[in-house]
Amino acid sequence: MQFFSRSTGASISTLGAVLVLCGTFLPTYGSGDYEPAGFRNAPVFLLALLVAPALLVLVSSVFAWFRPLPRWLVVLCLVIVILAFVLHLLGSRLGAVFACFDVCPPGGVHFGTGFWLPLVGFPLSAIGLAVVAAAEKRRSLPGPPAASL
Repeated sequence: MQFFSRSTGASISTLGAVLVLCGTFLPTYGSGDYEPAGFRNAPVFLLALLVAPALLVLVSSVFAWFRPLPRWLVVLCLVIVILAFVLHLLGSRLGAVFACFDVCPPGGVHFGTGFWLPLVGFPLSAIGLAVVAAAEKRRSLPGPPAASL
């Protein structure tokens, strides 16, 4: 049963990481997306903000399918995912503010897939990692004492 829970959590986490990577690398539309400008002007910042956390979660999720994850790795991944989620949200909102700083684009600022996919993918990754951690915790708990006859 622990393998089923662990593989389910790993699958959910992998799906979240793939959504983040798709939101980063697929074409995005909307003036609130900072990814296209990020690839031109600050690719290291964009890689550190979206790609590195998604790759860390992807690698740890694949590892979780085959072996139990160490607790420190789960905690590290959860902290990084939460920080990346908050920084992505703040960075996108800041980009929208700067898009309307002088003159707003016609029709206002629209958030495209580069904004929404990571906002869905990061929490999905965190949920998957939490399921993996819960499966590991259940595995490490001692069972009921054996009945003696």
